[in-house]
Amino acid sequence: MFRLTALLQRPPFKRLYSSPPPTSAQSPKPKPTHFIPEDWYIIETNSGGREKEFVNRKTRELTWYTPEGMTAEEILAVPGAKKYWSTTAKVEKYIKEMAAEKAKYGGRDWKDAIRDAKG
Repeated sequence: MFRLTALLQRPPFKRLYSSPPPTSAQSPKPKPTHFIPEDWYIIETNSGGREKEFVNRKTRELTWYTPEGMTAEEILAVPGAKKYWSTTAKVEKYIKEMAAEKAKYGGRDWKDAIRDAKG
């Protein structure tokens, strides 16, 4: 009887031989983004820096909105960005504002309106 009770009180076989939890060396690493902050710069489209455009030196990409997928830390690392934002929290607020603008105008900006008016 004692042997039967001992068998019932043993932990399940699966638990005894499961793989160990991942260590820090095995834990997944964050995915790197394709943004290199040094490739970007910011230009003011009006005095006072209220409106800005992000320009990529290498690809010639130009966007009035924050570049899609760029993190607050990456934006803050863009040369000259600290002129406009001092913390990542302020950049995150700006990203949210720009996302709202993009949603409101369907991703279009003033350049699209000029292009439409010309032809």
